[in-house]
Amino acid sequence: MIKTQIELTERCIEILAIPPEKECLILDIGCGSCLSGSVLSEHNHTWIGLDISKPMLNIGRENSVEGDLLNIDIGQGFAFRPGTFDYAISVSAIQWLCVAEKKKDNPLKRLKNFFSSLYKCLVIGARCAFQFYPDNPQQIELITKSAIESGFTGGVVVDFPHSTKKKNTFFSCKLDILRKVLMKLLKMFLKLKMMKMKMMLLIIFNKEEKEKEKSIMKVFIKVGIGF
Repeated sequence: MIKTQIELTERCIEILAIPPEKECLILDIGCGSCLSGSVLSEHNHTWIGLDISKPMLNIGRENSVEGDLLNIDIGQGFAFRPGTFDYAISVSAIQWLCVAEKKKDNPLKRLKNFFSSLYKCLVIGARCAFQFYPDNPQQIELITKSAIESGFTGGVVVDFPHSTKKKNTFFSCKLDILRKVLMKLLKMFLKLKMMKMKMMLLIIFNKEEKEKEKSIMKVFIKVGIGF
């Protein structure tokens, strides 16, 4: 089991294709007892690990791993500053987002929470490599669709597809740079629009009451807000 986890982590690192000597911060999703984190440390990468299980994280702490560890249910989303991480990996974890363990669990919503949170905390052009064990083709489609809708591009990589024992499934993706840039431009545009509207409202604030209503309507029309 330990050997398998180490090999899968090495494969994720290979998929990421991190340039030699590059200093980077990696998010380890579903880090468990931090076997994957230890491999990242061996490659001289700085990392932060997330896992839903406190007992598993405690094992990592007892082994004095180098990464910071956070007890988080990734299906509920997570919050880091925008552009915090250069890469993200996951070994044997994201398939659980496709499972409704409780009545209130909605796999589609949990996947959306996960990928939208991940999208926000990655740098532009960041790459991700997630190894997982899908129960059926529908789960692969669900994961892929959720990632694309959240702003990622990528697809599934299957190692040894015809082997029962060696077969492993990976989801390799990266941020859609164009979408990220367009979203930033849209936010700037909307901010400038609101500033323009506020300035125009201040100008007409001292007008006579009868003129105020007409003037306010003109402001909304100029900034593109209709009724």
